[in-house]
Amino acid sequence: MNRRKDDAQGRLDDGPPLAVVDIGSNSVRLVVYEGLTRSPTPLFNEKALCGLGREVQSTGLLAPDAVEHALSTLRRYSALCATMGAKKVLALPRPPAATPAMGALSSDLPKKPSGRRLRCSLAGVKPN
Repeated sequence: MNRRKDDAQGRLDDGPPLAVVDIGSNSVRLVVYEGLTRSPTPLFNEKALCGLGREVQSTGLLAPDAVEHALSTLRRYSALCATMGAKKVLALPRPPAATPAMGALSSDLPKKPSGRRLRCSLAGVKPN
């Protein structure tokens, strides 16, 4: 997405948009920022309530239907990032999404716009 400074009043030309995906115990959120700046302007902000952690206390595992909902949401977010031209996508899993239970799901995570799969670890999400 190459934009010119005169495309929209007030928009900065600080490179491609930057996307952040927050994978939490109850929700998965995508925020796309105008670019990597000191004070980035959000262009898009969406949250999906998935309930990933609702069974972790009792079973030690993520709820299967919640995992499917989260993966579907992540595929949608991947498509949105590609459409908006976000070249860099930072994913931040938080407990319980950042637990060993998430390891089994890493092969199902959608690809980044670059075409590389994402892999979750306790330190964050890294490209394979």
